[in-house]
Parts: sequence; structure tokens; C-alpha cells
Amino acid sequence: MILRPGTPWNNAWRSKTKDDWKVKLAWPFLRRLKNRMFRAAQLLLRETNRALGAATSPAGFVSGFSTASNSAQRLAGKVAVITGGASGIGKATAKEFIENGAKVIMADVQDDLGHSAAAELGPDASYTRCDVSDETQVAAAIDLAVKRHGHLDILYNNAGVMGAMPQDDMASVDLANFDRMMAINARAALVGIKHAARVMSPRRSGVILCTASDTGVMPIPNIALYAVSKATTIAIVRAAAEPLSRHGLRVNAISPHGTRTAMMMHVVSQMYPGVSKDDLEKMADAAMDAGAVMEPEYVARAALYLASDEAKYVNGHNLVDPQSIAIVESLVAAPQPLQLLPFIDSLEDKTRANCHGKLAMPQEKRRSTLSTTIKRNHVEEADTVLIPARNNRRQETRGSLAGKVAVITGGASGIGKVTAKEFIKNGAKVITADVQDELGHSAAAELGPDASYTHCDVTDEAQVAAAVDLAVRLHGHLDILYNNAGIIGAMPQDDMASVDLANFDRMMAINARAALVGIKHAARVMAPRRSGVILCTASDAGVMPIPNIAMYSVSKATTIAIVRAAAEPLSRPGLRVNAISPTGTRTPMMMHIISQMTPGVGEDDLERMADAAISAGVAIEPEYVARAAVYLAFDEAKYVNGHNLVVDGGFTTHKGDDNRMN
Repeated sequence: MILRPGTPWNNAWRSKTKDDWKVKLAWPFLRRLKNRMFRAAQLLLRETNRALGAATSPAGFVSGFSTASNSAQRLAGKVAVITGGASGIGKATAKEFIENGAKVIMADVQDDLGHSAAAELGPDASYTRCDVSDETQVAAAIDLAVKRHGHLDILYNNAGVMGAMPQDDMASVDLANFDRMMAINARAALVGIKHAARVMSPRRSGVILCTASDTGVMPIPNIALYAVSKATTIAIVRAAAEPLSRHGLRVNAISPHGTRTAMMMHVVSQMYPGVSKDDLEKMADAAMDAGAVMEPEYVARAALYLASDEAKYVNGHNLVDPQSIAIVESLVAAPQPLQLLPFIDSLEDKTRANCHGKLAMPQEKRRSTLSTTIKRNHVEEADTVLIPARNNRRQETRGSLAGKVAVITGGASGIGKVTAKEFIKNGAKVITADVQDELGHSAAAELGPDASYTHCDVTDEAQVAAAVDLAVRLHGHLDILYNNAGIIGAMPQDDMASVDLANFDRMMAINARAALVGIKHAARVMAPRRSGVILCTASDAGVMPIPNIAMYSVSKATTIAIVRAAAEPLSRPGLRVNAISPTGTRTPMMMHIISQMTPGVGEDDLERMADAAISAGVAIEPEYVARAAVYLAFDEAKYVNGHNLVVDGGFTTHKGDDNRMN
């Protein structure tokens, strides 16, 4: 959570309104695919308050978005255009959208595939030819959606090309190749944004998505030009998010890892000329089993989340979608070439020395683990990367928490209670852990038989361990731990010459150290089952600190650092660890902060201030944070690990002329 006590709050107050040979054959390919290191949660370096104006203004940064739907069909009544929609990620996304109630127009240059895909997907799918390098054709695809269905709600700029390879000889760059990639991968995204905005803005509602790539975050030399084009796509998304938020639109990117598509198979065939199609498929199978690539359905599910109202406050974000996003300890060492790694039968000794350079493939019914050390010579420090200790074959269970067991700290009220409600609604059994006993018992009674409460002071490791053990004792296992407990501390916190260290120590104990304690004990019971999800509530203040809550900002930045540090080691036994960084959220804690800032103001007026903050997009309702938690807990987020999902309407994407502390 963040607090913006300056202009927005003051205006609010003034206005008072509201996968053995196969692997040896595939190894060079796997190496290329895995030779990438990037941060799990990119620091979104820009934010702005320009669009906020008065708290009563409808032009807030996230104003104009529709209320989240409770429909089982998350896109009921929506109309979408998907470029590059005839195959791969585009087709998989069209299928997901249609299954969730949308009508979809697939735009592509592969006419036979496009018409075939439309026929396969049924009456809610149609196809139109569209070369995205031609602006008039993009505009025509957009206009077709409006002509046929009356409006356009979602544009997914997904068309892309990899270009000719290799691309790492900078002295002989094929500029025509580069120009083509930039035209299709980057410029076309901007063209799509332009024409989608043209028809969406008058309705003050719409979602624009762009397929980028993890290579746009951390480039790979042999596809350097492709990496540049995808980095440009990410930059376009960031640049467009704030201006379009003024019109009620959201713009986000998805940066998938190597994905098993026709384009990827074409790239592999270029890398291995003369290898038969069957052997190429075996290589892809090996890569899937090892976790080096994933199926396009997982990217499609990320798109579904971002397109739905559940992600109403996710804007200007780059959702990096690989499982185990390369976050590990920095090794200050000279770069060394990667060699073919030996196989081992097990990883019973999970010490770091034993795991490094070891490759374990599936044996009988055991899940596969791929462990490797990859040296980076194009960053300042070398880093170690581990491919996840999971079987990454597509799972049948999706979009549900049925049979799952969760523990939520800070679960008696606010974000914790609302998340418990969402988890239970999706089939989970939940133990809320808190120090607010009366509220905790009341919340458990209100939430029904699938909820229970236990007293837990997260600063006491024994109590955290007991809450985790209670879940195992009551339900036989633990699937989800949500480290949500937190405090803002005494304010203000911006006088560094007189820092209250006791206040700082308490915040660090509850907001940061307790997250590590929770991770420790959740891992203790989850790792033997090789399955589990750990979430931590951080804050956008941990991404971009705020002076008057400087110590709180530090504690939440530490939480994000803990998530990043834990993600890679815990991927070995099959766990995922992610953070959620909300903006100011209407919770009892937030209301307490407002009361501290405005002593003497009555409760009714405080509620009016909160209403105004919500209306202006300065604050959000806790349900949107809870829905982010549901997405990250679902199997549809199977390839999201070590990520910081910022739920702030785009504030941390842009740092404009206005400082949010003024």
C-alpha cells in the first residue's frame, strides 16, 4: 500500500466527494533459450500525478474503468481483435477469450490458417486479413470490430516475427531484417494502440495488450535485433499507459519465455538445418520436459487476466511470464563458457554445490528438474539461473482453487479478509491468521465453514510455524501461504536526522522479516510435496519510495527483495514465490492513516475523503488486490515466479513533473 498525503488527499478533503539423447540434441537450443537473466519484478521507473487534478475529477489515472464482473465468463459481452491470431499465442488467446464470453476477430496474414482457426473456434470467432506493417489494414481491422459488433473492448497486438538469424554480428547487421522486425514487432504495436484508442476513448473503456518478450528485458546475443524490437515494444507500452489512462484505457505488455509456437519451431529449424521435423518435435518435447519452453496457453491465460476487470488497476505493466524468472544470487566471477551438463538420478542433497551443473530428467513418475549455471558476459555481474523443479506439461486443473488450502496472515480485515473470501469462492479452505481476535473470529463466521481463524503474531516465528502446522493438521497439506500482515508505522518518517529506530524495527519485523519467516515455514511443508504458492503483500512504495513514509517504503522494498531472493531456490522443489504491490487500498489501515493526517475530522468526512480518493483513482478497493492474489495462486499463473505484480493503475510507470508527495 502507498499513501499519497499531498495534493490528491488534500483535494479529496476540500471537495468532500468520491521437459537421453534427445536432450543432448536439444541442449544447445535449451542453452540459448535459458541464457537469460532478468529481474523478476522490473522497477517501473516512471510515475505521474498529472492526470489526477482535483479528487472529484473524472479524469483520474485509472478512472473510467468498468466495475469488475462477477460473471464466470470473465469477458462476457466483450469484443476483441487479436493480431497474429491465426496460430500460436494468438490462436490460444482467441480460444481463451471466447471460452470466457468474448467475440474475437483474428487478424493475420496467414489466410488459410486464419479461416481454419475461425471455423475451429466457432461462431464467436472470425478472421480478417491484416498486414500489421500497413496502418490502413490495422485501422480496417479495428473498424471491422466496431461495424460488426458495435464496439471494441480489447486489442491484443500479438503479431511478431523473429527475423533472420543469427543477429549477433554487429559489424554486418542486416538493416533490412532489422527494419522488418521493428515494423512488425514494435511500430505495429504503436499503430494498433493508435487506432484502438481512436474507437475506445469515446467510450472511456478499453484494454490494449502487446506481446513483448523476456529478451526485451534481458537481450540474448544471437537474437539481438529481435531483443531490441521487443524492448521497444515494452517502451511503447510504458509511454502509452499514462496518456491513455486519462481516457479510461489500460495498456499492458506480456513478456513470455520461449513458447512452443510455429515461430519458435521455425527458429529451431534455422538453427539446425537438415534436422527432420520429427526430430525437431522431439527437441521441443525435451525442452518442454526440462522447463525451457512452455505452451502458449499459459501466455493466453496471462492475457485473459490482464484483459479482465480483475486487473482493473494493472496499467503500464510488463507481465514477465516464465516460470522461475532467473533471480538468484550474484556471483562475482569471470564469465565461463557453458558446457554440456551431466545427468544425475536425484537431487536428494539439495545443497547449492550439489545442484550446480546437474541435470535431472524425469524418472518413472517423478517430476523433472533441470539445474544449470549460466554465465552472463553482458551484465556487470554474472548470475546463476535454475530452471524450475517442476513438470511443466500442461495441467488439467486450471482456473480453480478447488481442494487447495491457504493460510493468510493479516486475514482478519482489509486485503487479507477480502482475499480469503475470493479464495473460498474459488474452492479453497482458508485459515486466517491475525492478532485481531475479535475481528478474526467474526470474519471466519461470516466467510462460512471453509474459513477458520487462528491467533498469530507474525513477529513470533513459533506462532507463524504453528499457523502453518495447523493447516496441515486440519486439512492434510498447505498449498498457498499469503504473507499479508503489515503495518504502516508512526508518521511522518521523512526526518532522517531523527529516525525513530524502534518504529523502523517494528515495521521491518512485521512487513519484511515476517515474510521471510512465512516463506521458511511454508517451504518446510510444501517442498516435500513439490507444490505450493507463496505470496507476499509489498507496496508500490517499495518500487518508488515516498518520503513521508520512507521507513515503510524501505520495509516493502525489502519484502520485494525477499521474494526475488527466495524465488529461484524454491523453484527447485516446485514452489512459486511472488509479490503483489498495491497502491493505496481502502482498508482499516488506510483509514487510520487518513485520520492521523487529518486530526479532528469526523468519521463521515473521512469516508467521504476515501470515496473521493477511489473516484479519482488515488486509491483502490481491496477486491482488486485479492483478484491479483487469486490469479497468482491459480495454475494459470504457473509460469509466473519471482514477480512483483504492481496493482497501482500505472502510477509507478511514469514519474511526471508532479511529485506525488507535493
